[in-house]
Amino acid sequence: MDYAIDFGSSNTVIARRSPVTGQPETVALAGLSQADGLIPTLACWVHPEQRELCCGQEVREYMQKKSPQTPIFHHFKRQLLQPPTPEDSQIKQVGELFLQRLLRGIEQQNYSLDTLVLTAPVDAFESYRQWLVAVAQAWHFQEIRLLDEPTAAAIGYGVAASEIVLVMDFGGGTLDLALVQLQRPGTKTHLGWILRSGKRQFTGAQPTRQAQILAKVGLNLGGADIDQWIFAYLLQKQGFTSGEQVPLTLQIAEALKIQLSTQPQANQLYFNPHSHCTQNWFLERTELDQILRDYGFFTQLDGAMQNLLEQAQVQGYRPQDVDAVLLIGGTSQMPAIHQWLQGYFPREKIQQNRSLTAVAYGALGVNLAVKIEDFLYHSYGLRYWDKRRQAHHWHELIPAGHPYPSPEPVELTLGASQPAQTALELVLGELSYPTGQGAVYFHNGRLVLRPQPLTTPQVQMLKERLLLPLDPPGQPGQDRLHLAFTVNRQRQLCLTARDLLTGQVIWPNQPLLTLA
Repeated sequence: MDYAIDFGSSNTVIARRSPVTGQPETVALAGLSQADGLIPTLACWVHPEQRELCCGQEVREYMQKKSPQTPIFHHFKRQLLQPPTPEDSQIKQVGELFLQRLLRGIEQQNYSLDTLVLTAPVDAFESYRQWLVAVAQAWHFQEIRLLDEPTAAAIGYGVAASEIVLVMDFGGGTLDLALVQLQRPGTKTHLGWILRSGKRQFTGAQPTRQAQILAKVGLNLGGADIDQWIFAYLLQKQGFTSGEQVPLTLQIAEALKIQLSTQPQANQLYFNPHSHCTQNWFLERTELDQILRDYGFFTQLDGAMQNLLEQAQVQGYRPQDVDAVLLIGGTSQMPAIHQWLQGYFPREKIQQNRSLTAVAYGALGVNLAVKIEDFLYHSYGLRYWDKRRQAHHWHELIPAGHPYPSPEPVELTLGASQPAQTALELVLGELSYPTGQGAVYFHNGRLVLRPQPLTTPQVQMLKERLLLPLDPPGQPGQDRLHLAFTVNRQRQLCLTARDLLTGQVIWPNQPLLTLA
């Protein structure tokens, strides 16, 4: 049985091929799923010392019986997508236990575990992909694959081959815009990363639609931000101060937002168990639109869209070349989003009928038998000391879009910066360029990142420092080490280091770290 999991910020969708019809269907897990089959991405500790976690719909039922002060983990995928910090260990543990609960629910259905496809946002740091891969590797599937959410969405909407579509994936924690072109069967293209490949035989595989990402933009912006804005607005509107006992929760703010997607006015009752009083909260759609403007919401969206269209223009694509705009995620259903999109595309091109299930269903549509052309999403660089500016800067070694295994090594020559220097230090980092300050597009068959001049990247350190010895000691002005970097089939960054003075190889083409 083939499965796909769309691990979302607000809701998680599990899909499988129906054992009767062979078509994608939503998998409902007892106790975890809502009536529509969606699993709320919620968790709370029941017994932390025993690593016992309440998940999904269970959390809402548990909270009705227990104190509303019980901490709830929501939108924790968003935290997992950020560069890691020392405080992230609990969030990673919660995310891992949440996914393990899903797996147990799948296993209890007593079907064979053949293929699992997981999805990830286009702009996720490698740390998130590494975490997701590490969690999934312990699962008993013969094949495990990681696929980009926009690619899965385009396939899930079932648009025609060779159509160019704009996928707007706007969930609780992130916004992804991706320009995607579906290719005819047999076209070489990127379909994701195989994380594990068993001995499964592929016979009589049916042709499938395949997708190529032409341009992409990611923003750390989602429905959770809007909930916070509504929350702050309502408190100010009612005259509450920060020190008062407030009869309002973020869940009420979220419920008001959801109601306003289908009606011009919304209201929610809140019963305060401490004061035994009931508060009725009101919000109108016109108020929500003003809240969005006040927080610069549409300015951020315009910046992301302009970035995407600039990337498309480099390759010769214009807005009128887009055949359809596909909406994914709960936040994309807001009327304000539809009105904003109509400033760029005709109304008839905007589709939202599969906004909650297209990613999971599309992930099932990937043909696992085809040849995969893989590439890296972020750039990787080497830190160096800039004498003129008296500060550390980064030299890009491996650009985003670099294929692996590497077609040829990336070579670099280094010398000593101080007299009688006995070692050279290598510090590697993952580089992510801020939205609007670079362009990502396909060139000669692969994805390329072209940052604008003087762009300062966001950097995530990848490894403890590596010291390469110099024997005899190096002197300033003398080329001393020749470095050759490659990425192998296992997505490992490898280094060969040779001393130019002695001819000795001091690092013989060994892996430094894994990039996935």
